[in-house]
Order: sequence, then C-alpha cells, then structure tokens
Amino acid sequence: MAEIDLGKVVGTDGRDGLTPSIDPMTGHWMIGDADTGVSAGGKDGEKGKDGRDGKSAYEIAVEAGFSGTLEEWLASLKGEEITAMGYDATLEVLNREE
Repeated sequence: MAEIDLGKVVGTDGRDGLTPSIDPMTGHWMIGDADTGVSAGGKDGEKGKDGRDGKSAYEIAVEAGFSGTLEEWLASLKGEEITAMGYDATLEVLNREE
C-alpha cells in the first residue's frame, strides 16, 4: 500500500454550517431558519423505583468519631450568638486547631 504525505495536501476552508436550535414556540428542532417539524421533546420515561433511605447526619457524625447522644449532637450544632454591624448572626468555629 502506497503512503500519501497528507502534510502536502492543502485544501481551502469550508463554509460554516448551520447551528441547530429549538423553537420556543413549537418545540421543534430548527436548522437555521428552517423548521424541521421534529419535536425536540421526548416522552417521559417510566417511573423508577424509590431508593432506600440514606444515613442521617447524626449517624454519619458517629461514624466520623462523634461519641455523644443525638441530643448532644444537636446541641453541638448551635454556635454562639453575636451582634455584628447591627445584624444578629450565629458564629460557629469548626475544627479549629490552635
């Protein structure tokens, strides 16, 4: 089979093609200004099965090393109340290493 050196083949640039879009009024695919009559929307698929419930945030905290009760964990989520620039806010510092 003969080799062809494509580095020596130079062609001219082609014209830009038309960009497809969706007509907001009809929902059809448009090619340039032409309505293709093809709907861009599909039919809804079948309803899937419900997944199983995941872990609670408390369960994840226990797995990550929290050793208190649920009530203690809930209390740990509250920070100190402060007033800054006339606005009430809550400040909590997490994982602060000194």
